[in-house]
Amino acid sequence: MTMEAPNGRSARRHGVEARVTGRLKFAADLAFPGLLHARLVTLPCAHARIRAVDAAALVRTDYEELPGVYTIEDALAPGAPLVQDPAIRGGDPFRDSNVYGEWRFRWGDAANATAPLVIEGVYRFPMQAHFAIEPHVFIAAPGDAGGISVWSTVQHPYPLQRCLQEALGLPLSKIRVVGTAPSLLAQCRKRSFQGYCSASSMTMRRAVSLTRTATWSSQLRSVA
Repeated sequence: MTMEAPNGRSARRHGVEARVTGRLKFAADLAFPGLLHARLVTLPCAHARIRAVDAAALVRTDYEELPGVYTIEDALAPGAPLVQDPAIRGGDPFRDSNVYGEWRFRWGDAANATAPLVIEGVYRFPMQAHFAIEPHVFIAAPGDAGGISVWSTVQHPYPLQRCLQEALGLPLSKIRVVGTAPSLLAQCRKRSFQGYCSASSMTMRRAVSLTRTATWSSQLRSVA
């Protein structure tokens, strides 16, 4: 069989017809029998200790507001409240601080530079993130023999599978991850939300869906 050389020919993008005609099914378009729609309850403060949760009263939460950190200077100050519990950071060398990570870059020998003009400064810039054109949707449904199936627009199904294995205590053979059709942009998906849906689905024995609106997603990124 002779294959034609691709040079000089237009390559047809897979799935492009479904995208431009509206036939492409995103995760939000999927339907499951008896699907439950989850809703996360948040607190109007950055740091708090939850004292009680009243699920019968539309999930009313009794909490005690604790000191928070709102600037880099406050976060790095001695004795500052920790944003993350050190217990969940494992062997991270910064586990007992509010430092997430540290990267150092250097070019040349600044100390011995002979340039006629040397410019020094401290530069700050906000976090930047790409933005998907579809809502962030996470769906989990109980599988056979105690397993779980998860549908989400992830670019990393296997790392997600291992993450769920650790969170749910299930063998990999019991966890099925289905990467639904992604948008035309790259996606950024928080694995914790797939974990919430999976745990809820296993408890309720029903399919559970959680949808993050565009506004909610941008707010989460701005405080991440």
